[in-house]
Parts: sequence; C-alpha cells; structure tokens
Amino acid sequence: MNELEFYEDKDISMPYSKFDMLVRIDRENLDIYAYDYIDELIDINSEGILREAHPELFRAIESYFDISLKEYGVTLHTQEDLVLEIA
Repeated sequence: MNELEFYEDKDISMPYSKFDMLVRIDRENLDIYAYDYIDELIDINSEGILREAHPELFRAIESYFDISLKEYGVTLHTQEDLVLEIA
C-alpha cells in the first residue's frame, strides 16, 4: 500500500470537506489524526493529533468509525467557533 492509498483507505480515513479536513484513525495507538484536505488533496505535512473537536465533527467521527472519541482522548468542545485543536 502506498502513502496515498494509506490516507484514502475508507476503513481508517474520513474526509470531512465542511471543515476542509481528513480524519484518520489509529486504532492500535488510540489516536485520531487530522489533516488539511482541500479540493480532494491531502496535505500529509499538516498532520496533527485531534484532542478537541467541534460538536458536529465529534458526532460525525464517532458515527463514521463507530467509536467513542473519549476513549481516544478527544473531548467535545462547546465553543461553536472552534473546529479542532491539534497537539
């Protein structure tokens, strides 16, 4: 599997164009990664670990991957203007 296929694998990657991001899950290490995703292009150099998420994004990730984000160390952020915070 090449690098691009790794990031486009639908079992571990979720594009979320509303926030111009791609979310990738690492089930082994219990991490959620976020990347810039604009015009269907992934900027792999923008990788960050998701620690807080906007309510809409939080629900979308949990639903898509069928997980509890709290188990991955991601908290729900209550301010509507915050999209994500990366570590």
